[in-house]
Amino acid sequence: IAMQMAEDQFNAGQLGLAQKSIEDAMVKDMENPQLWMMGGRIALEKSELETAYQRLAKAIEYGEERENYSQKDKAKPYYFQGIIDQRWQRYDSAKEKYNLAYERDPENVAYFLANIEMLVQLDKLTEATNQLESKTSYFDQNATVRALLGHVYRRQGNHEKAAMWFKQASMLAPEDMKLKEEVARAQMEVGRYGEATRGLSELIKTEYGTKRTDLHRLLAEGLVKAGKLHEAKEQYNTLTNLDPTSIHDWSKLGELSYRLGDEGTALQAANRLINLAPDDHRGYLLAGMVWNKRDRLDRALSMFDRAAELSPTDTTPLILRGIALQKNERPAAAADAYKQALSIDPENKRAQHLLSSVTEGLR
Repeated sequence: IAMQMAEDQFNAGQLGLAQKSIEDAMVKDMENPQLWMMGGRIALEKSELETAYQRLAKAIEYGEERENYSQKDKAKPYYFQGIIDQRWQRYDSAKEKYNLAYERDPENVAYFLANIEMLVQLDKLTEATNQLESKTSYFDQNATVRALLGHVYRRQGNHEKAAMWFKQASMLAPEDMKLKEEVARAQMEVGRYGEATRGLSELIKTEYGTKRTDLHRLLAEGLVKAGKLHEAKEQYNTLTNLDPTSIHDWSKLGELSYRLGDEGTALQAANRLINLAPDDHRGYLLAGMVWNKRDRLDRALSMFDRAAELSPTDTTPLILRGIALQKNERPAAAADAYKQALSIDPENKRAQHLLSSVTEGLR
């Protein structure tokens, strides 16, 4: 009765009452492993780790002595001692405890996974993958085993296998949006941009992903790599609406718009960049490119000069200044711009080629 009362109080979060009930019961039955087990769990919940560990040790001692005590019950205190060892960052000891729990209750996947997590913590990744793969048939309907395999292979740098295991995990748990995200990220890592962007497109339509700027951004990057620039531009447009202060997204929107011939959006993005980050050269550089394309040399040069001033080690503003001058039949001034670029980076092939072409025209 006292044991049941303590369990009910524990489950209700009444830890003080549960503690008193279990201690009263222990006085009457000091060698009962279930009482020590319950006492250990209560102390653990109260963050009294040393007390919890000692009580669990008693549960192990009295439990192992009882022939009629079930293996599942014998496993539990080892598992909770493992949790405490893990909190104390005694990972070798935690692994040992989790393994002892699993040996006694091999049907319990939580014990198995806890043991694997300690192998990963100890950087024994090959051992972790070997053990996980050996149990995929045994735990054939368990998505977590396969997801953990995906994470370990990713940590090893084997993104192909990571993608495969994440995909299998997602098939077993199709409602798990986090797994769908892992699948898409793994596919991006191995260059399967078509599959990745299809998955991400579905994710951002869900409550899980609709406001996740990182997922929208990953989708936009995948679309660019897949050559779907118009769709990528729409994603960056969405991102600037979700976060109007993102310099990165305004910059990408401007670059794509310029590439696609949408000068109006490119200039809008450039102006927004200049307003958001007046000391960042990218806004001025983009604005200069648009003004040059519109044959407004004065404005273009002003923007390129400001970009060069803000980023003195970058040759791009100087090269673009030279191109604009060359386009407007000012070869001497263009040559000066290319020479300035080469003074920063003497090995710059583009500046060398442009200077050579304009110098030949001056002869």
